[in-house]
Amino acid sequence: EEIWFKELSLSGGLELTLNDNGWTASSKDLILNNSAISFSLNESGGSIFSDRIDIAAALPAFPLVTLGNVELSSFESSLSWKGTYEDWTAELTPSKCAFTFDALHVLDAQGKLVIDWGKTHAISGSQLNIKTSTGELKGSFTLSGEDHPVVQANLAGGSNLSELFQFIEVTALDDPMGFWQGQDLQIKQQFKSWSQFDPIGETDFSGSIQLTQVAFGISNSTLSFEKVEADLRISGDDILLDRCFLQSGINTAVVQGKIVNALHSYATPGVQVTMESPIINMDPLLFWEFDDQESSNDGFGFDFEINLNIASLTLVDFEGKSLRGVLFNEGSVIRGKKMEIQGCQGIIKGDWKLTEEANESVFWTNAAIESIALDELLGSFNNFDIEDIDESNLKGTVSSTAEMTLFFNPDWDVITEKTNIDAVAILHNATLQHYSPLQELSSFVDKDELSTISMPILQGPFSVRGDTLFIPETEVKNSALNFWVNGWQNLKTDEILYSLRLGVKDLALRGRNSNRDLGGWISEAENESQPYVRILVGCDLDDPCVSLDKTDIAQRVIDTFKKERDDLKTLFQAKPDTEKDQNPSSGSFELLWPESDSLQVKSNL
Repeated sequence: EEIWFKELSLSGGLELTLNDNGWTASSKDLILNNSAISFSLNESGGSIFSDRIDIAAALPAFPLVTLGNVELSSFESSLSWKGTYEDWTAELTPSKCAFTFDALHVLDAQGKLVIDWGKTHAISGSQLNIKTSTGELKGSFTLSGEDHPVVQANLAGGSNLSELFQFIEVTALDDPMGFWQGQDLQIKQQFKSWSQFDPIGETDFSGSIQLTQVAFGISNSTLSFEKVEADLRISGDDILLDRCFLQSGINTAVVQGKIVNALHSYATPGVQVTMESPIINMDPLLFWEFDDQESSNDGFGFDFEINLNIASLTLVDFEGKSLRGVLFNEGSVIRGKKMEIQGCQGIIKGDWKLTEEANESVFWTNAAIESIALDELLGSFNNFDIEDIDESNLKGTVSSTAEMTLFFNPDWDVITEKTNIDAVAILHNATLQHYSPLQELSSFVDKDELSTISMPILQGPFSVRGDTLFIPETEVKNSALNFWVNGWQNLKTDEILYSLRLGVKDLALRGRNSNRDLGGWISEAENESQPYVRILVGCDLDDPCVSLDKTDIAQRVIDTFKKERDDLKTLFQAKPDTEKDQNPSSGSFELLWPESDSLQVKSNL
């Protein structure tokens, strides 16, 4: 059994008429729950009017009227009701209204409400002025629909972001704070039923918004922004960024673009922006962390593609200018495409990829450097731990192409035994001053010539496998002593083994106490074909040891004798049969030289 009324407080007069056609009732100075009210009713319907009625106080007397998640604190309004009991219209003009909807606190709401209740239900509001605990909204709304009512609102105003996010769920942000100001805001939300205002699905939202004094974090990461100011528009699921100022720590940037799927949780949000900044310091960014659990390779909770336009960039002691390129992700993998930066008087460019896993991270790059000042490069990245070489004593201009793979442990220390580098480099106009390991060559070269060594050009490939640098046979032309070199060096222990090819002519012309006029055969000798010796430089850089390359010398002696043997066999090889000369003095012979040569070449070196 339904109860329509309970605990009503009435006073005043009531005129009731009963006849065969039905009944009529009208009020006279009627007070309902301390509110003056007049009405004229009959068995079909009628009208009710009040200049001021306390609806919040009267609602408990009408148990069939429920407001779902809306909790009224106060609601005083004029009231006009007319129609039948099945199909009626009510108009209310609140003078005082306060309520709570979920976690949204409305301190005062004024405007005009119209309720149409019949075969279809509808509620509309116009000339609304709603004050919340942190801001104010103006506009209008309609609520209509049968099974699942839908509210559509057109609003303008602003408040704290915490109130805005009572209606908008942004999954890509953590703990957003700040203030917003909006114009032409369109909000659309569907609810479960007229008696139960639980939201169904996502809120549709569009309009133009300004953000001020905003701070938030990026989901599943330690990345946060302490100050955000933005002019943005919302269209469908996307946030369009007309201009967005960001500050994270000491870094600032201006961003333009869009965030697709920002407002709905059924799709991964995607950041597609262009970022400009006067200066970016990379040092604090190295400590950003993202939650990439071992059981998931989904990425960061959002995808991004950022076109960079950075005027100046610093990383430790490196200072670069005009950083350009595209920074994007593929799941949990961060990539850089067509990256280019000016620094150290040259250009560094290429592509790279960073894959972060639970136990190690892998950095890969295919890069090129053009006309880089070597001393500035060494000074900018002082973790290049090369024995006795730094920006103070090695100068020149270097260009190089390289493919490099580096592995890092969870603390971002390089796992050197997994390092893999293949490169080709060209060094122009280089000078090397006071390089102590070269003092071992003072047996061959005057010491004053070793104090400063100039190299007009030095080029060739090299590779790094793990801790070890490998150099193939490479010509080194320099002011002290031209030579060829190949070998390896352990970059961690400084253990070395290099084989140096020294030309006799170069030794004679540049050697200590040398005779500068050793005859025409020296001066006319071609450098590539001149006699030479090979010297092994081994042990380590702190205490190198020098010796003749006995293996090379012995092999060359054997090769020389074999060549001479082959030349003799060719010289005395019988000619093909031809018309024989009848001269008795003519004829032929063959020199037999068995393969088991009796000449035994032994090295006593």
